[in-house]
Amino acid sequence: MKTASEMNHYDYYHLLSGEDLPIKSMDTIHKFFNNNIGKEFIQIEKAFPTDNDRILYRHYFQELCGKGSTAVQKCLYLIQKLSVKIQKVFHITRNNDIVLYRGTNWFSLTEECVQFALHNREWIEKKFKYCYCGDELFLQTLLWNNGYQSKLFDSKTEFDGRVIYGKAFRLQDWSRGKPYVWEYENYEEIISDPENLFARKFDAKADSKIISEIKKFVLNSSSLLQEE
Repeated sequence: MKTASEMNHYDYYHLLSGEDLPIKSMDTIHKFFNNNIGKEFIQIEKAFPTDNDRILYRHYFQELCGKGSTAVQKCLYLIQKLSVKIQKVFHITRNNDIVLYRGTNWFSLTEECVQFALHNREWIEKKFKYCYCGDELFLQTLLWNNGYQSKLFDSKTEFDGRVIYGKAFRLQDWSRGKPYVWEYENYEEIISDPENLFARKFDAKADSKIISEIKKFVLNSSSLLQEE
């Protein structure tokens, strides 16, 4: 966010990964955000009780462990688990004053919201450094506790008994994977999705054809809109 905001001023900042693709034309995406200017597109829900461990204790080696499987990473992972157990035994906690919220880390946020987050960067780093998977916590916690509820895109959904506020308009399928990796057989399902603007996740090693077909669809859709 800091790097992007230093390059120029933008109406919206979109967080996408290398496993994401747009599934609507650029004109459609621009029109959508122009029609909803000022709204923040991020999902927020009250954190689970089990999420508290993610910020109450320091997970010193998370950045080094990652999802790796080398001997060193496995060793660090075990050391980190032992460290957390020791902190629990001696009741060494932090961030007891935070009302925690969570959500997917993918977002489309206004410049005002991005600047607000950057203005609170010192607080974020102080509270969330060494926490576990903090990218799913820090923005939601910061925004909800500072009155951004009214600025969220007006959406309220229930999933597995949880109430989720806001919407990021990312197509993901958690019923078939963590999340599911789209394949060519899902092509019609993806392009016929009535509302989402982006989808994840895609993997060229698993199925490169779906990626090329989605690209063709988006480019062709843009061409047709320009002709109209």
